Amino acid sequence: MTAEVLRDSSHGPGAATKRVSLARPAREQTPQLMELLASWERRDDKTMGSISKPLAYSRALPTSLRDHSNLIRLIKGGHLRVYEIAGPPPEGSVAKLDSPYGNLRHYIIDGPGY
Repeated sequence: MTAEVLRDSSHGPGAATKRVSLARPAREQTPQLMELLASWERRDDKTMGSISKPLAYSRALPTSLRDHSNLIRLIKGGHLRVYEIAGPPPEGSVAKLDSPYGNLRHYIIDGPGY
């Protein structure tokens, strides 16, 4: 699912989609990238809603432009993966906020060993 969501999120209007398309895969484990990865892994809610271009527009993504780019780099580098979950998002999750109309699927961003 990761490649498909990256493809969908890397074209379209806005700077966020451009950031998704331009981000290079994270191959080196820089302190900044590993700090962001560790902070993401500590999150309880790693969901994204089933919305248009989720890796560009989800409310789950960091608000800092640099952190957004770095999160995409971690995904492209294989440190994090996107999984599709069949079923409505959990109540109170970011995915629920992204998809307030109760979509029947949502995504989780987690490590490769999910």
